[in-house]
Order: sequence, then structure tokens, then C-alpha cells
Amino acid sequence: MISLRKLNKVLNTNKTGRPDNEDGEQISTGQQHSNDTCTALRQKNSSLPSGSYFIYPGDVALSPFQVHCDMESKNGIGVIVIGHDSESRTKVDNYEDAGSYSRKIRYNTTMQQIVAVINQSKICEQFIMYECWNSLLLYDSVGYWISRQGKRMNYWGGAAVDSGKCACGMNRTCVGGGNCNCDANDERLREDSGFLTDKNTLPVAELRFGDTGGNNDLVVHSAQKLSDSSNDTTVRNDSINISEEDSVLVNACIDYERSQSHIDIGGILQGGTVQTVNINIVNE
Repeated sequence: MISLRKLNKVLNTNKTGRPDNEDGEQISTGQQHSNDTCTALRQKNSSLPSGSYFIYPGDVALSPFQVHCDMESKNGIGVIVIGHDSESRTKVDNYEDAGSYSRKIRYNTTMQQIVAVINQSKICEQFIMYECWNSLLLYDSVGYWISRQGKRMNYWGGAAVDSGKCACGMNRTCVGGGNCNCDANDERLREDSGFLTDKNTLPVAELRFGDTGGNNDLVVHSAQKLSDSSNDTTVRNDSINISEEDSVLVNACIDYERSQSHIDIGGILQGGTVQTVNINIVNE
């Protein structure tokens, strides 16, 4: 029979997710697998703040590893957030051939750890954004993203898997009647963005673009953090109108904030236009 002292030692956890011994000292995490996810940590202690914690998502080949837990944004349910080196808005220029530009995304944890997190999660999301000036996105496979398995993906955030469309293409609101706003290929600042939610292919491993070889061609891209929730949730797709000059914080499974308000192209400010974006709102 387990003693009360031993039971308390297992149940008494600190911010790192590691148990304390009788003297309050942290025990090595190597064999401690009691804290599966950020959600589990939050359920054990509802006062835990957002921060770095050790988790163990159930893969016997892995030791506990450290992630960022968002304990506030999704109604107080712990969400695993995995960052990477491509979250900032990045300019693409002088790459004309389809897929000739490559941005490989390096995550803060290993792919094996990420897959273990995804496998135990109910919902996974990653927001991607493509801003364009006279540059195509999905038309003629000019641009695409690469899955964790190395497969070329022919759809964009906010659209159905393998649809060949962006979010606007799903509800037939794209500029020019195409499958993406940027496929209008005109000299106007356009944007295609939305959440990728397919657990079988996330996270985004690489971004590939082209059609930026002309003097007036420009692309800016970004991919936000991967967010994973192990809680049962209902996801609803809503739309709101926002301004290019507003900074937006989307509180779903992932936080997204526009870091800049405009792109200056050829000395002309192209911003301030109102557009519609799709937002995933999570209801308990």
C-alpha cells in the first residue's frame, strides 16, 4: 500500500511540472511521466500561469520535454504552444520560378516531440499568412507549403484539405472570382490567410513561393506558432471585418498579432483597406 507521504510527493507539483521530494527539492524528470499535457497541468492546478513547463505526451520513446503552456487565452484551458524561427513577417523578392523561394521552418522542439503532442491532441492549429503585390499564390502551383512528411500541399489556411483553394475560395469571395485573393495577380495589396487544422500533416515544415521576379512583384509571408489542445471543444468559423492598420489578437487555440500595419511599395502606402478574415472561435 502506498504511503500518504509518497502519495503527496507525486501530487505536489511545481511550475516546471516536476514533483518535489519531502524537502521541496525538484526530482529529475527522467522517469516522471504524470503530467501529460498543459491541459492536465491546468486541471491539477487552476492557478498556474502561462509559462514553460515539462510535459509528457505519452510516447514511451520520449522523456518529458519543455514547452510553453498558454493557460489564459482559451477560457483557462492549458494549450501547448510550439514556436519557431519563421513567425515574423518575411519579405520575398527576386524569385520568379514556381516554388523557387524556400523557407524551412525550424521549431523549438524536435519533430518527434511535436508529433507526440499532435497525436494526443484533440485540436491542432497553425495560422499562415501570405501578403502579395502582383504575385500569385496557388495558381499554377506557384506557391505551396510542405507538410511534416515532406508532401507538397495544394491549399492554404482556412480552406479544406486538398481543395486547391484559400479561405476566400471556400465561400467564393476571392477577388476576381479565383481560388485565392492573390491569384488576381494585380497591382493591389492582397492577403490570403487562415488556420491550418489537419493533424495528419501539421506542422508546416517549409514554405515555397515564386512569381516575385518582376520589378513590381512582392510577397510577405509568416507562419504563427503551432497550438495543440487535448480538451474536447467545439470549433465555430466566424468572420469579422478588420482594418489593415489594426493590430489583431485572435484568442482561439493560437494567438495571432499583426506586427506591422502596412507595406510600403514603391514609396506608396498601401494599407488601411478593410477586409474579411476567418477566425476560429472555440466554445466550451
